[in-house]
Amino acid sequence: MSRFKNIIISVFSCLILLYITSLKFVYAYKYAATWDMVDFALGVVQFDLLQMQPHFPGYPYFILGGMLFSNFAETPQLALSYFNSFLMLSTIIPIYLFAREYLSKENSLLLTAFVHSISYLIIMGVQPMSEGAAVAVLAWYIWSLKLAIKKNRFSIRLLPLFLFSVLLGIRFSYLLLGVGILFMWWNTIKSAKGGWITVIKESVIAVVFQFLWVSALASNVGGWETFIQIANGFSDGHFNEWGGTSFSENTSTLSRGMTLLFTNVFWTGLFSKSYFLMVIGGFILVYLGFQIIFNRKLFLHPMLLIMMAAYFLWAWFGQNIDKPRHILPLILLACLYMGIWLLKNNKISITMIFIVFLLAQVFIGVNLLKEQYQQTPAVYQLANDLSVADNPFILYTWEETRVFEYIKSPFEHKRILTYTQFLEDITYAKNKQIYITNRVKEGFIAQGAVENDFVKVKSFHSNPLFDPVYASIELYEWKGETVNERKN
Repeated sequence: MSRFKNIIISVFSCLILLYITSLKFVYAYKYAATWDMVDFALGVVQFDLLQMQPHFPGYPYFILGGMLFSNFAETPQLALSYFNSFLMLSTIIPIYLFAREYLSKENSLLLTAFVHSISYLIIMGVQPMSEGAAVAVLAWYIWSLKLAIKKNRFSIRLLPLFLFSVLLGIRFSYLLLGVGILFMWWNTIKSAKGGWITVIKESVIAVVFQFLWVSALASNVGGWETFIQIANGFSDGHFNEWGGTSFSENTSTLSRGMTLLFTNVFWTGLFSKSYFLMVIGGFILVYLGFQIIFNRKLFLHPMLLIMMAAYFLWAWFGQNIDKPRHILPLILLACLYMGIWLLKNNKISITMIFIVFLLAQVFIGVNLLKEQYQQTPAVYQLANDLSVADNPFILYTWEETRVFEYIKSPFEHKRILTYTQFLEDITYAKNKQIYITNRVKEGFIAQGAVENDFVKVKSFHSNPLFDPVYASIELYEWKGETVNERKN
């Protein structure tokens, strides 16, 4: 009976993996609906950091992957989507091998299927954004760290050092996940005499690996001086202006932490804003809570816990909490930790609950994947609507202009940041209707504009789970006065 159960679990897991991975290619993301997506897509066509193709820090390994897959894709964004899905497909190997350190063969397959079935990972993983590729490389990196710590051989420890450089060359914001390497070096120092010398040697090699992609970027912009200037400008903007960090926002530290944990990690990342998933997942979390309270078969994995804590702190203080996709590393780490903890008990009741949660994730994830494929993003809806307008007009936008330029929208549009500049600019738009988007309006109101000067025309909506920032776009017509009219 036990052997039959193991066969059923193994076959079930393999079918889930085949089903999910194949659908990712069928329903690859075909739009470039945000500023970042356009940056990445343009980078595939022609890499130029000075022209924000893509924006700093360049994501060279991600763009290189997109270039390779552009031979099989109709558009650059599809190439990036295929590359993400291919890398995620490859993670079946490291996730399974990592799980085998703690679980049986069939439960290791089940855990691998579980990680691949997480619905939020599914939909974010096919978007032409660097997170999908980065999470995939992160899975390889975690496994390599475990292998290096277990074998404790110099040649094997080079693998996580190299993979970490690839990880940062895809998503530099994953820097604090380097604490895994520090944990590996700590084990090296403890395990043998002369460990410090080994760590110093490996530190030099780690720097060389990082230097490979950083020097290539410096060469792309004409030298180190220009590269450093770009880096300083980007860092200053990220932390002090538009980055949505704790340094640039007025939100309290506690409020940011609660939003990050409960809204981003749990409600969005683990449950994809589904009450069905929340009920089942909540039951599992309660069970884990009782395990912690009563300390029964407590599963502790210092490396995973340290990496989760380090990245949580970075996301808390240094990332934009309005974009839940930034917590994807936490979802991968949490699922590995939670899955191993549950399946180590080897109780049929817990396994069945685990499988129910997995199936629920697959059901929600596949439906969201299809919806994301079929649904036209709000910014594209706006572009399509205005493309057939008869009246002469000019549209003032914020980040939407980047998308309009990429898809070659046939109407006049302009990015605007200040209310004063807007009032001056529209004096030259004679006999034209003046339209603005809701983001521009919000900025103008904060700068002293009057609410009654804007008349709402239309609204465009898409699923905020796919893009929480531009899922809802409102079009307004300006009814106020120009600078000259006010002077008169």
